[in-house]
Amino acid sequence: MRFPRSYEWVMAERFELHAMQILLDYMVRLQHYIQVSLVSAAIVCLLGSCAVFTENSAWEAKRLRKACDAGEFTACADLSDLYRLGFGVPQDDSTAAGLARRACDAGVAEGCYLLGSYTYYGQGTAVDKASALSIWEKACVSGDAESCGSLGAYHNEGSAYPHFQGRFGEPEREPQKALGYFEKACAGSRGAACFDVARFHHAGIGVSKNEEESERYARQAMALLEEDCAQTGARARYGCYQLGAVYSRGFFHMKADPEKAKAYMARACHQGSLQGCYYWAQVCEDGGLFLPRDYKQAAASYEYACDRHFDAACYGLARLHLFGQGVPKDLRTALALYRKITPTSPMVAVMAELVALRLENPASFSAHIDSATPSEECIAGSWDVCPFSGFFDLLCERAGYETQCVRDFDFGVDLVSIGCLIGTEELCPFMNPLLDERTRRRY
Repeated sequence: MRFPRSYEWVMAERFELHAMQILLDYMVRLQHYIQVSLVSAAIVCLLGSCAVFTENSAWEAKRLRKACDAGEFTACADLSDLYRLGFGVPQDDSTAAGLARRACDAGVAEGCYLLGSYTYYGQGTAVDKASALSIWEKACVSGDAESCGSLGAYHNEGSAYPHFQGRFGEPEREPQKALGYFEKACAGSRGAACFDVARFHHAGIGVSKNEEESERYARQAMALLEEDCAQTGARARYGCYQLGAVYSRGFFHMKADPEKAKAYMARACHQGSLQGCYYWAQVCEDGGLFLPRDYKQAAASYEYACDRHFDAACYGLARLHLFGQGVPKDLRTALALYRKITPTSPMVAVMAELVALRLENPASFSAHIDSATPSEECIAGSWDVCPFSGFFDLLCERAGYETQCVRDFDFGVDLVSIGCLIGTEELCPFMNPLLDERTRRRY
């Protein structure tokens, strides 16, 4: 994953970054003593709304480069992470992969974890999943908890660490092997892996069902993640994001807490977590307790993550450009963003064709759709009976996919809504009923 090109401008006000970092660290530690909703409010006041922070790491990058060149190979691994994120140096996957390989060849476990991740996903190097698994195995045997966790995730069909975008492959499910790797990672102080072990005990996957053990591992996970979040850099990115994820949806023995989720995701974003920034952008876009909607800062956060190839953020930024929220209304910019992520998403390819068709021939754009009153079947998601089904077919054909390719309900609602809002009046009668149906399904 990754964060903005050269965005040390993204602060709402030009506070001195090091001092702000100290204050943020202090605020995180206060969460042990003060109700987290007050901490969240304090962070909002402190940052002047939904500001996105980058680490002031140019000096750190120079220091690590000097150390790496002098043969301190742990520094090479750390520098690889900076190149991956674009902190203090231009973002460069190839350089990041080369540095990780150099560290791994010298026996640095963290370097091997990074190299395995780059190799698995083809970041800066060719995709080679078999080699990636071998690299992770070697690092796990050497005691690298992250590599053990990645192997556990692989054998558990993709449940796991969100350090890199994309899903794990679809190997044959081997729960006992997955549990063994998660236990090793948990013993190595990786909180998310302890949650996986807790889940296995809770559900009786690969082990006898045991609620007492599940609760014990869950408590251990929370303690480890709190410790990580109170640090800076990579550990804080990891710990704060994981805590935010736990509180955003709850986890067996812990209830969801939106205010805690906001506070932890903000902290993760400030430390460089793209997932944290994406979540924080959504908070800015949607608003919430203590926080009015702030489309300008939502756009800045989405753009930051999008520039680092976090596709969901590009999708969010395109939406803001379509509606002119926080950024100028600009269909061409939205289309460029859709095109950027089209290779990884057939649905976004269809969305891109919707916008492209609107730009190419606005006069005849609406002629592709027959006007009609929304039917119950159509609103329920039976797209074949909708009067715009032929229009969907056209978009699918333009995108290079088979006819009737739009089957996902949420995406169909997005397509209808955006089509209406960019000028296809025939879709507008369907928009509100579909949005109401989506709300009903979710809640």
